[in-house]
Amino acid sequence: MKLMQAIILSCREASTLIQKNEAGTLGLIEGVQLKMHLSICKLCRQYEKQSARLNEFLDQHFKQDKPRDNSAFKSKLKQEIRKK
Repeated sequence: MKLMQAIILSCREASTLIQKNEAGTLGLIEGVQLKMHLSICKLCRQYEKQSARLNEFLDQHFKQDKPRDNSAFKSKLKQEIRKK
């Protein structure tokens, strides 16, 4: 019974592992556990897809707003620091 509990995850545990997987910090055993859970849980598969879409959207949004050349910002900041 304890072996099954160690192998089969709850949806809450699976959602945590989905986030770890997207962050690239998922271990081998956790990866196997997550794959097993996703193979039987439709809701967590949907959550994984939605989470990936949301992360992709946020990545694109913040990459567009980042200044490409921030040397002017750096020099202005240095001047402000020197004044104080």
